[in-house]
Amino acid sequence: MHVGLLLAAIGLPYFLLSTTGPLVQSWVARTPWSARVYRYFSLSNLASLLSLLCYPVLIEPRSSLLQQAQGWS
Repeated sequence: MHVGLLLAAIGLPYFLLSTTGPLVQSWVARTPWSARVYRYFSLSNLASLLSLLCYPVLIEPRSSLLQQAQGWS
């Protein structure tokens, strides 16, 4: 029962999201502006890395566990 709920709530959306990445990359590679896409991809990865590095320094000390849980939900 719980495994089925977990698969439906998280597994299926994650699977669908993870399979769209290669599909979108294939579509973009066929466009005339495909070279610029990698710049955006790099910027996105840099922003994700900065967010991960800033979390323990900026967010975690300034908010309670309850506030963090509410923010994620």
